[in-house]
Amino acid sequence: MARIDPCVTVSPLERRWVTFFALFTLAITTLPYLIGYANQAENWRFTGFLFAVEDGNSYIAKMLSGAVGHLLFFTPYTPYPQSGVLAFLPYLLLGKLTAGAGQHEQLLAVFQIYRWLAGWFLISSVYKFIALFVQEVQLRKIGTAAAVLGGGLGWLLLIVSKETLPLEFYSPESFGFLALFGLPHLALGRGLLLKGVQGYIRSPRSDVLHERQLDRRSALWWVALGLVHPLNLVVGGAVVGVHFTLLTLTKVLRPNWLCGFTWHDWQPSLRRAGWLALAAAPFVLYNAAMVKTDPFMAQWTAQNILISPPPLHYFLAYGLLIPLAVVGIRKALTLPGGQGWLPLVWTLLLPVLVYAPTNLQRRLSEGVWVALVILALIGTMRLSETARKWGKYAAGLLYITPLIFFTGSLAAVQQPDLPLFRSAAEIRAFEFLEEAAEPDAVVLAGRGTSNPLPAWAPLRVVVGHGPESLNAGYLTEQVAAFYDPKSAEMDRKTLIDDLNIRYIFFGPEERLLGAWQPAKTEPYKLIFQQDGYAIYEVIPEKIP
Repeated sequence: MARIDPCVTVSPLERRWVTFFALFTLAITTLPYLIGYANQAENWRFTGFLFAVEDGNSYIAKMLSGAVGHLLFFTPYTPYPQSGVLAFLPYLLLGKLTAGAGQHEQLLAVFQIYRWLAGWFLISSVYKFIALFVQEVQLRKIGTAAAVLGGGLGWLLLIVSKETLPLEFYSPESFGFLALFGLPHLALGRGLLLKGVQGYIRSPRSDVLHERQLDRRSALWWVALGLVHPLNLVVGGAVVGVHFTLLTLTKVLRPNWLCGFTWHDWQPSLRRAGWLALAAAPFVLYNAAMVKTDPFMAQWTAQNILISPPPLHYFLAYGLLIPLAVVGIRKALTLPGGQGWLPLVWTLLLPVLVYAPTNLQRRLSEGVWVALVILALIGTMRLSETARKWGKYAAGLLYITPLIFFTGSLAAVQQPDLPLFRSAAEIRAFEFLEEAAEPDAVVLAGRGTSNPLPAWAPLRVVVGHGPESLNAGYLTEQVAAFYDPKSAEMDRKTLIDDLNIRYIFFGPEERLLGAWQPAKTEPYKLIFQQDGYAIYEVIPEKIP
């Protein structure tokens, strides 16, 4: 029984459907953004983000960092020295497409273009990946919609307690909707991961030259993944490594269990797994070395904590598909060439990865939702017509949580308010700093102010973004003490000197921290005052 050639299983008609589905989905998910811009009032400016606004501001800040000349990642959310890291490369490069007047609006427009392109690539990659395992075109379409837009039964947690969020609301790796809705680097990373795995399991060609060309192309997918989202290389390596090892052991010990998989097929699989290892090694070694030798990377990694919730949350999240996936296991194991073993391996690796001894546990669920959908689709093919009919109605439950999230976003942009919107007066103060300050100068402000500030001006702040703000807990206390009129002036001067602070920002948040009046002290020069906002420049030579 010959293996299916993934290069010819998707027809032109199917590709047209993918294009239409991608355009329709991206247009619908753009609607809340357009409403947000339309609802900008005279006193409010839309941030351009519908969820995870702090992270969104940081993405624009990274793009702005690239616009002013950086090719390596230097976070603007810490005043401490950095040597630069190879990370967030797409954002840095995209920022270089912007310049001049209205640069912030340009950055937001480029971000949306990135979201569209990455989303289109993800949808296309998901469809082609599902096509490797599912022959029915209708099921491919249903599976693509579920993999890209669907969620689980996490909405049941909202009934029990509004304080407990479902995975679908905060873990974009565990599902598909959030990445498509507003996290283009994750959408692109997932698409590249699926492309790389697809290259690994494709059937070998008799034309040696063509086979080597396809191998090199597969290796390029892995290299691109390392540049976009290197952590996905760990997931890809685990899935490919376990799958290849399992096939090898089975071929040696129980060869009759593998249909259509010969030692002639094993050699190309070994070569492709080797390409993955070769492509991933530089990125893995680089990041490991940076964590060991670079103080910023070490602390950033230590602070970037994404621990998985209890197993019950994953069971609820994936519970709707688990019965169908179990039904599909037997059929998947009989697919020619051991192809069907891969989504099973990916799914079974979930508890190992998400509870691995690392602080990035949730990140390692990347792609498993697609694998689980594939197993469920294979299980669906084994059902009777009546059961399949009822299954179509049950599939509607997959979209409850994403629909709640989407409608919530539509409601949130109706009335301008924090954090989706920022004060127009505050933005004018940011824009003044963009013109007046040297790039990378350090600005002291409250945490809420410090998060959006680098998205409008290429400056650094003391605190402002969870993992990227080193010593955030301690420095947040120091910032609060700085604005406290009871604090000693010498303590303020010490903080200014230690962190090389050049500007002090005063707005509503800072006034809530304290009523200290810098205008009454000598080392500070008032350079901006308008609509309740003030900015002071530190005059170093006047600090004793």
